[in-house]
Amino acid sequence: MSIYSILIRFSVAVSALAITISLVACDRPDKKPGGPPEKITVAYATLPETVLAQVAQSRGYYREEGLE
Repeated sequence: MSIYSILIRFSVAVSALAITISLVACDRPDKKPGGPPEKITVAYATLPETVLAQVAQSRGYYREEGLE
């Protein structure tokens, strides 16, 4: 077995391990917030950069996270 072959196998093993760790670390249990929704105030302008806040509001993402 050549050193090149060993390096390739080692690289594949390290990559597989890194991908597995990343997938496990990103797994988030679906928890529903407890209690009444927390009231927040979001200030944004009508600029293209603020569209994500508007989309989150319209799709109910704030409410899903326990925010009103």
